[in-house]
Amino acid sequence: MEAVDRAVLERLADELGDHEAVVEIVRGYLDLLPGRLGELDTAPGADDGPQRLAAHTLKSGALLLGAGALATAAEQVEHGRGSVEDVRREARSAAREWRRWLASALARDPRTP
Repeated sequence: MEAVDRAVLERLADELGDHEAVVEIVRGYLDLLPGRLGELDTAPGADDGPQRLAAHTLKSGALLLGAGALATAAEQVEHGRGSVEDVRREARSAAREWRRWLASALARDPRTP
């Protein structure tokens, strides 16, 4: 299974009628990803509410942008059953795929910012 289903990104662009908007959404998600992953770290015995919120946010964005494995891993953490390391691993894989998709999107339309 691919880390990112590119068909999801293309459908999103079709639905929005704006390929450039999807490029910007993916770029924004990539920019925010390190911070969200950092929010997954909690001290032992600390309130896990912020961790669960970060996992929920990661899950939602991953689903929107075609990263099913990342969404599943984040959902597990959100519900207190998963491993933060699994989320990090899936996030690295998805980020690589999103960057490849961005490169191909920019190659198709160099006017995209």
